[in-house]
This record gives sequence, C-alpha cells and structure tokens, in this order.
Amino acid sequence: MKIKSIFSILSLCAIMTTLVSCGNSDKKEETPVTVFGTPELVQTFEEENEYVSMKVSVTLPNGDDEVSTRIRDFIADTVYNSLATACDYRVHQFAKIAGDVKTSEDIIEKYSQMLCGKVVEVTKQGFDVFGKSEYDYKFIPILETDGYVVCKETKYSRITSFQSSYYEHSITYDKNTGNMFTDFLIPESEINLQYSLREGVKRSFAEQNMYIDSDDVLFANLVLDDNYIPLPKDVVSPTEYGIEFCYQTGEISTMPVGIIRFTVPYDEIKPYLTDEAKEFLGL
Repeated sequence: MKIKSIFSILSLCAIMTTLVSCGNSDKKEETPVTVFGTPELVQTFEEENEYVSMKVSVTLPNGDDEVSTRIRDFIADTVYNSLATACDYRVHQFAKIAGDVKTSEDIIEKYSQMLCGKVVEVTKQGFDVFGKSEYDYKFIPILETDGYVVCKETKYSRITSFQSSYYEHSITYDKNTGNMFTDFLIPESEINLQYSLREGVKRSFAEQNMYIDSDDVLFANLVLDDNYIPLPKDVVSPTEYGIEFCYQTGEISTMPVGIIRFTVPYDEIKPYLTDEAKEFLGL
C-alpha cells in the first residue's frame, strides 16, 4: 500500500508539472510583439549644397504583423504631411505616394527629394537676402511598453527667413490595435490641474536657467488671460514616470523662452485621467 501511495503521489506531481509547463508555454506565446525591434528600420536622407542643408531620419516599425504595419502607415502619413507642407503649411507641395514604406523603401527618400527641390526653388528666389536654408526632421521611438509605443517628431526649419523655428510633439500608439491613443485627460482636468501646470512650467523655466519664485513672476513671463494656464494644443503623452505636457514656442510664453515641457507624476495626475487611459497605462 505504501508503494502504491508513493507512485500515486509521483504520478500526481508529474501531472501537475506538465500542467504548469503547459501554462508557462502559453504565457510565452502571449508575449507582446516588440514593434521597434532589431534590426531597426531607419530611412534617412541628407543633402548639402549651395542652397540648402537638409537631413531627414525616420525610424519605422520593422515587423510584418498587422499592428506594426498599421503603425508604420500612420507614421508614413505623419512624415508625408510634415514634409509636404514644410515650405507652405497651407498646402501640400507634392502628392502622397501609395505603398508600404517597408517594402517600398524609397518612399521617405522620394518625399525628402521632392521637399529638397521645393526648398532649393524658394531659396533661390530670396538667396541674396536670406542665404542658405536649413531643414532637419526626425521621427523616432522614445518609449515602448507591452501595451503602447510613444514616438517623437521634431522639426527644425529655417527656409527663406532670418528666424528659425523648432517644433516637437509626441504621438502614442496602442499596440493592441495600432491606432493612435489620445483620450488621456477627463474634461474637467484643466481646471483641477492648475497647480500642477503652474509648478510644471516653473520647473521647465528652471531647466532653462530662469528661476521663478512666485506665481506673480511666473504669469509676468507668460502670455495668458486671467492667469489661467490652458492644456497644450498638442495631445499629452505618457513617459516612464508620468504624463508629459509640451507647449510649443510662443504658445503660452514669450518667444525667447522656447518650448515648455514638463512631466506630472502618475500619482499626482491619476485622478484626472480617463478610465480608458488608466486601463491603457495599467494604472
């Protein structure tokens, strides 16, 4: 009887081990796809001539899965809209090219070449006054988790002008659907976040060696009505530590200040996130 009992126990252990092993195997199969994996899919363009100094660098998802393909299409559209309106934001200067930017690897290069031609054309017209034009464009991933990817688009431009411009913003993509996620803040968040926004702007100023010791001094350096800070025009984005707010040059401040960027920690901003955002971010 004792021997049979031992064999029964051993058999039971073997069955349990098999079940655990199968469970672990299933978990491995559910491991999320890394959208921006290795090797990186980076498409670049560079031109240096008498009339223009131009650089374009775009990092794309390299997977063949549906989500990676969808995000890649969104990025291609973003790049097209930025490059095609670089000389005139009111109208696209050249047509969109159909196709997947992974299989048609010269699409980004063609957009860049067409923009370069337009920049040279307009630069020649005012070259004696403004001199050589400059344009630098980047689109890169800055954060990837199991559930989402955050990319940053940056544009530096000085085309037929003495004054340069710089623009940056982040875009969040849902790795479950491939769609952009924008529904982060509840409608009343702007009112409730006024203290966090004020303190965040002060921190951003401090990073630029402008130390603000009171709200009165802060608002003296901002161009606002009623000492009330609105939410940024661009959608906020998640970071490893909280939600990032980014105000473009001149959006709420005088031009010399430049871009105002700061992060509100998750424990501070969580009450003002939508239920969808909390689920999306795993909070």
